[in-house]
Amino acid sequence: MKKRLQGFLMLFFALVVQTSFAQTRTISGTVTDDSGVPLPGVNVLISGTTTGTQTDFDGLYSIEASTGDVLTFSYVGFSSKEIIVGDSPTINIQLSGGEMLDEIVVTGVAGATSKKKLSVTVASVTSEEIEKVPATSAASALQGKVAGVSVGNLGRPGAGATIIMRGAANLYGSQSPLVILDGVFVEGGLADINVDDIASFELVKGASASSLYGSRAGNGVIVISTKRGKIGKTTVTVRVETGFSEVSDFIETNQSHNYELAPDWQNFQGQYTKYAGVTYPSSYQSVYAASGPNSVSGSRILSDDGYADNPFGVYNDFQKLFFQTGTNKTLFTSIASGSEKTKTYFSAESTENEGVLKETEGYNRVSLRLNVDYNILDWLTFKASTNYIRVVDNSPGGGTGIYRTLTRLNPDSNISALNPDGQPYYYLPDPWENEIVNPLYSLSVADAKTNQQRFLGGYLLNLKYTDWLNMDIEYAFENNTSRYSSNNKYENYTTTGDAIGFGYSKGSLSKNNYYDISQKVQATLNFKESMGELDIAAKLSYLAEDQKYDYYSVTGNDYKFKDLPSLDNFDPAYISASSNQQSERAQNVFAIAGLVFKDRYIIDGLFRRDGSSLFGAENRWNNYYRISAAYRISEDISIPGIQELKINAAKGTSGQRPGFDWQYEQTNLSGGTLSSVRRKGNPFLKPSLTTETEIGLNSSFLNMFNLSLAYSNQVVSEQFMIVNLFSPANAGKSTQWQNVGDLESDTFEATLNASIIKGKDFSWNLGANFAKTTATIKKLNAPEQIVGPDNGSMFLIREGVDFGSMFGRSFVTDLETMQNQLPQGASINDYEVNADGVVVESATIGSSNEKAIIKTDENGSPSFEKIGNQNADFRVGITSTFTYKTLTFYMLWDWKKGGDVYNKNAQWNTIAKRNIIVDQAGKPADQKKTVSYYESLYDTNNNNAFWVEDGSFVKLRELSLSYNIPKSWMKNIGFFEDIKLSLIGRNLLTFSDYKGWDPEVLSYDGSTQQYFAIDYGVYPIQKSYSLSVQFKF
Repeated sequence: MKKRLQGFLMLFFALVVQTSFAQTRTISGTVTDDSGVPLPGVNVLISGTTTGTQTDFDGLYSIEASTGDVLTFSYVGFSSKEIIVGDSPTINIQLSGGEMLDEIVVTGVAGATSKKKLSVTVASVTSEEIEKVPATSAASALQGKVAGVSVGNLGRPGAGATIIMRGAANLYGSQSPLVILDGVFVEGGLADINVDDIASFELVKGASASSLYGSRAGNGVIVISTKRGKIGKTTVTVRVETGFSEVSDFIETNQSHNYELAPDWQNFQGQYTKYAGVTYPSSYQSVYAASGPNSVSGSRILSDDGYADNPFGVYNDFQKLFFQTGTNKTLFTSIASGSEKTKTYFSAESTENEGVLKETEGYNRVSLRLNVDYNILDWLTFKASTNYIRVVDNSPGGGTGIYRTLTRLNPDSNISALNPDGQPYYYLPDPWENEIVNPLYSLSVADAKTNQQRFLGGYLLNLKYTDWLNMDIEYAFENNTSRYSSNNKYENYTTTGDAIGFGYSKGSLSKNNYYDISQKVQATLNFKESMGELDIAAKLSYLAEDQKYDYYSVTGNDYKFKDLPSLDNFDPAYISASSNQQSERAQNVFAIAGLVFKDRYIIDGLFRRDGSSLFGAENRWNNYYRISAAYRISEDISIPGIQELKINAAKGTSGQRPGFDWQYEQTNLSGGTLSSVRRKGNPFLKPSLTTETEIGLNSSFLNMFNLSLAYSNQVVSEQFMIVNLFSPANAGKSTQWQNVGDLESDTFEATLNASIIKGKDFSWNLGANFAKTTATIKKLNAPEQIVGPDNGSMFLIREGVDFGSMFGRSFVTDLETMQNQLPQGASINDYEVNADGVVVESATIGSSNEKAIIKTDENGSPSFEKIGNQNADFRVGITSTFTYKTLTFYMLWDWKKGGDVYNKNAQWNTIAKRNIIVDQAGKPADQKKTVSYYESLYDTNNNNAFWVEDGSFVKLRELSLSYNIPKSWMKNIGFFEDIKLSLIGRNLLTFSDYKGWDPEVLSYDGSTQQYFAIDYGVYPIQKSYSLSVQFKF
């Protein structure tokens, strides 16, 4: 009996198992779009469960399911499909939709809106576009990709890039747009934000669209959404990238001189340049010394002809010695998972960018992110986005001057010689210059770094009251802590009265810390309902902002003891300190509503009221508005070949807040002593007001083209400027911040995207964007000013002038002008235009008396006139993506036409006789010019049109060749779902006539808080090439 029972149980168990296996089996298939092109990343979920997966690069999926289960297939931009599992083990799915104009926009609108139904212009960049060539900074990821968005690289690792949208908007104050990252107002910039985490950018370029953000949106708005978990299978992604970066091009320098050589100079070639009239010690190292074993006696003798055409005894390529091929490394890992209850996304990233300067460690970053979405109840959801960033940024030594020094050295300077105490890189390496400090010495002794920590958090609670009404309650913050330390050691050299000409500096120590926290609390009531053929979306919101900033700095000079970098190691009399505290608050309310009737008639309106402690006491509140409309013509009129045709128009306002202390009366306090220089307060100071009118057209046609056109007229009134006052009439106060005038800009934008070829195995997509902006100062209720960075103050603020125009002196370049300023008794026949394009006296050509002639005005004074304009005539970005099976070839070309650069490096190198134009070696005798002629071109460091160069360029901004290992091969590997190999290049090719390192030149001016096209002290842009390997499992 017992054996029979055991046999029955075993038979029953086998039947249960057999039945179970019969019910659950592997379902597989391919998901494609309407044209049969495989769709990667499609979510496949068994409804009512947490079981799911995603399609691979080939659109293939595989999932364990039972007969009767419902599979849901969903993909962004496509209509979802639900399929009941039947008897077949193969289910192939074709999803519909996916056109560009079906993209959903959430920025600046009353609710999530299809691009087809937008009444304003909002551009977007997706993670798919970013991932083709992951950028070195979040700002750089936009370069060349969006019409009307100008991105300027700042060169140095970790410095990021500047972003200007639809041209400059401010005479004073930053041009940077407001950046919102997962609800956080980003105060610390985009340079440290991990690009691999970004899901999308939405860019609101004009005031008509940015009105929703009020007094912070005058420069436009960028809203960034990061990646989040998805329902389905847990996905782990690992990406490793390693590569190299180097300076794209070297500056040509003069390799000749204008001094007499000793008769036996060739016997010393390779050691030093032996000049006639100079006695050299036997141990001479081709360096400068006022006395000692390297000091020389006598003086060099100028050549009678004055030409720099004599050779040096030694040639060093200092740019090769100064710059290096730097290494770049990125390791990124993410884990994404989700169920119907909870979705999570975690990532960790480590980036090291060595940079191209020798003896400098560069920039290191660690970033951690955790995003969580939690459905607490049917009517209550919670979303959290948290980002921690740690940065170590090593500052190059020598300041901005090292870049000029590098090209100013004579070729026979011995920068590798040892110092008297054995330190590397001899302090004064140029044999005939006692002012030029060895740039490699400056880098090698630098001991300066910034340690920074950033926390960014955005937390949102959504309460759903009904299907048409819900509320968002949001808190967001950014906490930024920075510690900077610079230790100039006791034994670091400086120019002194020591016999040799330099000696120990005794050192210094500087430390500064700052703490910055910005917070916001926002409550928003959201309404969305359909009433027949009318769709209504609306928001009512209250926003409170709070920001606090605390800074202090301490510096000690002259260490008492070596090797003790402590502030206790200084005489108290040689210690100085300073501090600064700031606190800002704002309250804002807004209401916005959007109506869509019959899917074709669209109208949108909003009103916002902002109050801020930054506004003057008499103008604490300001109002902003927008009214916009659109008409989808193609919904009413069937036009052959046209799938979508929409026109839109909008008018709106936004603003820019004044700086923290601009409204207050100020007297500087330093060392316990009040300054006699005082600034008058202005209780009537307003935020600047940007009013924009925008007209746009969007079209999708021939089933392959998507076109977007936009025109924007923008007037920024109530411009900020610091104005000089007559101090005796203002109680001794000499300046005041005022609202002074209007800046008007016109922008034309065009974007065209095309699917040239769209097949199962091969596709080719092209994209092009064009933008042209002009900005003119229309009104100025204050005296004109000249602004710009140190060594580059030449940008005139004057009514009727294009903002960004360079003003200065010019040489006479035509005989007609010369005729108008002939000296008394002279004849125009005595003058001609020489080979450099400047007018000189004919009889002096080729002699030491040949000089460029300054253009004068009617009073005989040097003429002050427009000599250039840093603004581009237009910009074009072109993308091309070829895909064949699992191989993808991608390029981004960036073309900037126009935009002048003032080459200050070249001007200064001319007086130092290092500019390549001074080199006369190899020229025919009748074409040679003297050193004194070139000294006249220097024009005593005045701003002169001769040194303005065209900054036009065409760049191969991004390039990648990617290969996804086929699915059939992946089955043999077994563990990984996808492996992607990529060869990546950035800034690989530059075509330009500019004579500096790179035509992308930006110098910062602290007084205006803006960047200008002055080439002096600028870290060169680099090209880079790398290998990236990405694993998914």
